[in-house]
Amino acid sequence: MPAVIVPPELYQAVTNETITKDDTLKIVERDLKVNNIEPQDKRVLHMDKIAQDWVPYVEWLVDVNLKRCIGRWEYKISAFAREILQKRIL
Repeated sequence: MPAVIVPPELYQAVTNETITKDDTLKIVERDLKVNNIEPQDKRVLHMDKIAQDWVPYVEWLVDVNLKRCIGRWEYKISAFAREILQKRIL
């Protein structure tokens, strides 16, 4: 198996403190409210913190099902900057 080159920035990033799971859910809830969706109308289907070899190196991935609406939303949130990097309706 070939060697995988891991950037030193990734090693540094995984040792830094990130936002918590609760903080991440609050970011999602605020975004849903902006879109006139009440936080209690959501159900989290999947939530993971991942490390990757590109900036921002650590992200939260959140997959949310909307109870009163048809559809799911997928979020990518920077684990350091507390900002939504990507959001899409599935």
